[in-house]
Amino acid sequence: MTGTRSRTRRWRNWAGTESCAPGTTVAARHEDDIVAAVRAAADRDHEIRVTGSGHSFNAIACTGGVRLDLRRHRGIVSIDRDAGEVTVRAGTTIGALNTALHRAGLAVANLGHLAGQTLGGAISTGNHGSGRTHPPLAGEVTAVRLVRGDGGVVNLTSAGGDPFRCVRTALGVLGVLSEVTLRVRPAFRLRVTERPEPLAAVLERFAQWPEEAEHTYFSFGPDDTEVHMRHMSPVPDEPSPRAGLIRFAGTVAQVRTAAKRAGRIPSRDYVTDSRHAFTVWEPARFTACEYAFPLAGGREVLVAVRDALAGHEPRSPYPFTVRVSAAEDAALSLAAGRPTMYLNFAAPNTAGDVAVLRRFDAACRAHGGRPHWGKRHFATAGDIRDRYPGWELFQRVRAVMDPDGRFVNDHLRRVLGITGAGRTGRKR
Repeated sequence: MTGTRSRTRRWRNWAGTESCAPGTTVAARHEDDIVAAVRAAADRDHEIRVTGSGHSFNAIACTGGVRLDLRRHRGIVSIDRDAGEVTVRAGTTIGALNTALHRAGLAVANLGHLAGQTLGGAISTGNHGSGRTHPPLAGEVTAVRLVRGDGGVVNLTSAGGDPFRCVRTALGVLGVLSEVTLRVRPAFRLRVTERPEPLAAVLERFAQWPEEAEHTYFSFGPDDTEVHMRHMSPVPDEPSPRAGLIRFAGTVAQVRTAAKRAGRIPSRDYVTDSRHAFTVWEPARFTACEYAFPLAGGREVLVAVRDALAGHEPRSPYPFTVRVSAAEDAALSLAAGRPTMYLNFAAPNTAGDVAVLRRFDAACRAHGGRPHWGKRHFATAGDIRDRYPGWELFQRVRAVMDPDGRFVNDHLRRVLGITGAGRTGRKR
């Protein structure tokens, strides 16, 4: 076994919003290291949680038991061009996957914003981009290789029925994702068009707005009367001469926003590779809350949540961001069973700004939202269990696949309503 095991100091997530003191940390390089770590945890009756780049804003990865670090378990395993699939290790970041696929002339059809997330974490917590015909990232998964709580390894495919339906957005409670197989397509470029528009005009045509480009989203502040609209459509054109500098300017704008020096983003029109249009390496540290709603009622929800925050102090320098996706059938997917609107709100990491997120969270829960599993939220199982058609199915599958609760921590007990599992880093 080449993985390293150590007693460690406190672990903190990327945003610095959560921390924990694991009893042991194992840095896995190979699947054998994952298997050995899980079996050792089972022998000692310890809890085990997986960490990647720590981009979840809540305590989903925290543990007092074994922290299994997958960042070294990375890289492409194989590419099947005929099937249009890539198999990749779960510790690979989305940015690294994009680079490797681009060299092979391939790309993922749709991605979320952050390039630094590991693939396993992104799939497990509901990562999504924006596009009316595109599901969340988990909807592109065709197979996974999973290490169970007893150390056994199973392959689950799209023909695998209920376990596969549950594992694609599993919050890490069914086992450890070792490898993931995704659908890919030939590499492509996007024309990115950004412009300001009156909020009233966007709300007026809300039913049509998601159809205006293959990938589209917009952002605005609670007190704003104008939105920043972004449309992205595939084109055969060559990249714009200064596309890289334009993208860099967008990153600078994020830093300025975090420093509360935000200004109006100018209109822009350029062509770039899809990987650069979809993702950025985010230098500014922040925390975020997001909820998902039926797209059909999105306009009313958007107005209600905006009204709940407008005029209130303290305020966040970050805007609301509104995205959309197609439906999918993963049991705990934010888009399970319905075309979906996502409403995201971010804030710097201060006590006052957490109060802003609490107000946002309460408004979203009051309107039937499903919380993003990897972002900060204050929901419990009692709040949300009736909002997922696959909730009870997931609980049954979890009870079979991890009957000892090896992969459950305090956060997950509260959010998923799991009882009878209470391990720590100490032998019980």
